[in-house]
Amino acid sequence: MLFFCPICGDDFYEHRCPRCGRLADSLSGPVIWEACQIECAKTRKPSFLGSLLDNRAICRFSARAHSWLKGGYRAGESREFRGSYPYPCRDNGPEPTSALQELIDELRNEGWEIYSHVEDWYGHRLRRREKDVWEPKLARGASQAPVTSKDTTRVTLREFITKGRLGLVAHRMSQWDLEKVLGVPDKQTTHFGRKWRYSDLEFLLKAGKEWTSEIATITIHSPFNLPLSLQVEGEWLTPDTTVDQFKDYMQKQGLGYVPVVDSSEGDYGLAHIIGQRDFCFGMEFRDGKAYIMYYYDFS
Repeated sequence: MLFFCPICGDDFYEHRCPRCGRLADSLSGPVIWEACQIECAKTRKPSFLGSLLDNRAICRFSARAHSWLKGGYRAGESREFRGSYPYPCRDNGPEPTSALQELIDELRNEGWEIYSHVEDWYGHRLRRREKDVWEPKLARGASQAPVTSKDTTRVTLREFITKGRLGLVAHRMSQWDLEKVLGVPDKQTTHFGRKWRYSDLEFLLKAGKEWTSEIATITIHSPFNLPLSLQVEGEWLTPDTTVDQFKDYMQKQGLGYVPVVDSSEGDYGLAHIIGQRDFCFGMEFRDGKAYIMYYYDFS
């Protein structure tokens, strides 16, 4: 895996930067550099009639950046262009090349410089110096700098159970909006679906509208820790929450539930069905203690 060192401003493939000794998952010195990589995304595929006349999809380049001071964000986007369907991002003809160059020129005007390149023809990696050299003190296991109160959003257990919402993060949100709120994920996997992980919070992403992915399932694993930008308000689960305690909470909130027992594993679960079996909140217990909770739809 390719890592970027915000201290030395260079890539490295080992678990530790060979120049300054920084570990891939921690920060061991003052932040000096931020980095971004240019990616290609299809925004619209050609219509049936359009494919007969001009079999090209509408695409754009975007620069996905990460900063230890600001987290993940989008540093810039190119104008839309047409590329050969179904693999328009492989097309390096005059139109996409021109759009790419315009984006690079825009980034250079904002202080970015190209320092590396990945496999794709457009896959430039850029860096620039942070405006302030700052050394954050991170909690163990944290992957981003601490956020301030103005950057946080309030989260309640009831809202997650009934609406699948965690503050500004909501079920069926696009991956682009999710990244704007929480930044670059701590971990990405493709085992049993495409998943983004932030602390104990996990999102299963599936194909949505206009060639983007959206949140299909939200899962929170024990010990139920959330990213620093999501601040819990009111009651919340702990690894010691028992079945009876959670039942009492559901009754106090006036929420119905259906017991679900997996006799083969000896596990116990609760489900709260929303609407005409459209959406579902689920809660699973292991050895009588809270183990996992999730929100998904039946589609």
